[in-house]
Amino acid sequence: MARIWKFAYGGAVVACLALNPAANAADLGGYEGSLKDAPIVEPAPAWSGFYFGGGGGYGHNWSKNNYSDSDGDTSSISESAEGGFVSTMFGYDRQIGSRFVIGAFADFDWSDFDRGNDAIANGLTITRAWSVGGRVGVLVNPRTLLFATAGYTQAHFRNDGWWDIDPGGGNPILPGRKSQNFGGYFVGGGLEVMLRSNFFLRGEVRYADYGEEISNSGSFNGVDYIDREDAEIVTARLGIVYKMGRDEHPLAPAGLKDGGDDSEHTYKVVTINGVDVSNDAWSIYSFSAFALNGDFNRDGLIFRTFGVWGEYSYRTSSVAGTQKVDVDDGLADVMLGYQKVFSRFTAAAYIGMEVRDIDDSPFDPTNSLRGTETGFKVAADLESNDDERIYYAIDGSYSTAFDSFSGHARVGLNTGRFVIGPEGWVFSDDGDTSWRVGGFAKMPFMLGPTRAAEISVYGGYQFVEDDDNGVGFSSHGGEGAYGGAALQIAF
Repeated sequence: MARIWKFAYGGAVVACLALNPAANAADLGGYEGSLKDAPIVEPAPAWSGFYFGGGGGYGHNWSKNNYSDSDGDTSSISESAEGGFVSTMFGYDRQIGSRFVIGAFADFDWSDFDRGNDAIANGLTITRAWSVGGRVGVLVNPRTLLFATAGYTQAHFRNDGWWDIDPGGGNPILPGRKSQNFGGYFVGGGLEVMLRSNFFLRGEVRYADYGEEISNSGSFNGVDYIDREDAEIVTARLGIVYKMGRDEHPLAPAGLKDGGDDSEHTYKVVTINGVDVSNDAWSIYSFSAFALNGDFNRDGLIFRTFGVWGEYSYRTSSVAGTQKVDVDDGLADVMLGYQKVFSRFTAAAYIGMEVRDIDDSPFDPTNSLRGTETGFKVAADLESNDDERIYYAIDGSYSTAFDSFSGHARVGLNTGRFVIGPEGWVFSDDGDTSWRVGGFAKMPFMLGPTRAAEISVYGGYQFVEDDDNGVGFSSHGGEGAYGGAALQIAF
């Protein structure tokens, strides 16, 4: 329906709808009226409605590792971890009168809070957390909300090898659990400000107490032992949310090609959900982009969030013989960019941060693509306008997390009702490289009076470069066929 941004990761295409001045009648069901010069209608501030968004921040963990055993030996060691995280959030608010707001929400964080001490082998990483809770706030003025939050939270503590257990003195440190979920409560507070139209900027400081959880227990040389972790986390987070149902006006049902004008509706948000499959690999992904100027049709800043969850497997050789390794691969990023709308194409560039977590089972010492890393990320894309007979698009991204690069190019014939043509890909993660050659098709349609949508499908063949050990695999799967589909909605 309009220009499509693509962001590729883990074998997933993310295509982002955004109106541009050249949107044609076929794309908008007959609508040819220009939105470029439409005035921005600023609604009266209102805080009720469903919302979603994303953001990021920084956190610090304090823990005590408490050990005791049946011989009466005890120890308590203070430890800490810190690092960055990115977050997605969903919720509902209800404004009461002119001063108060209450609501409920849920959020999910991908984090890289890391600590490690090789001398006592107690390396630990907090890789993710989720929270559900409520908030209550008071409007300092019609556009500014001061609020408090509270609720339940659960965090995933991953052991990088051993817990700090040394029963009997001088004995070898005992192996602990690979990972453990810690549950507890959180309280917090912050400030939220209406930026314009449906967009809100939210800042919050949060304290979470996970209590004391058993991280390891067992027997060694006739001694029964228990190792407990008493953990607390403080986070500071900043994010942007989009509140639905405000300032949304339908397009004229019969179109505006005879001189009508829709001066109120503009597209502000795009969401994309999709699935990608290849040989011994699959992934699902979710993406949201926010036009901070309130209109994707114009030059301006764009805030985006992107999350992927995937699994893949491969076989590797060791002293014990050939074995299958299963890998969980998750990623989340937050980025800020700027788009420029030209007469025949639109281009954009982004900078931000990424958190990626990769777990392999069983542990494969020959594979460097594992663990959790936070990285600096850049991305750029260029795409033709929809009235171009020959469609073209190219995009790429690079992250310092696992030294990851992706590139994607498409060219196709635009019939006015759909676009079809060939595509090519390249992926590289920490030196493991794969390529794809295939084709795609995409078709726009309207999903209700105000929501423009597009469905895309793609497929082809994936080639994978052997690593230093002669194993042909990557985080995007093995050599063979690939395919996927995505649904994109703009509103």
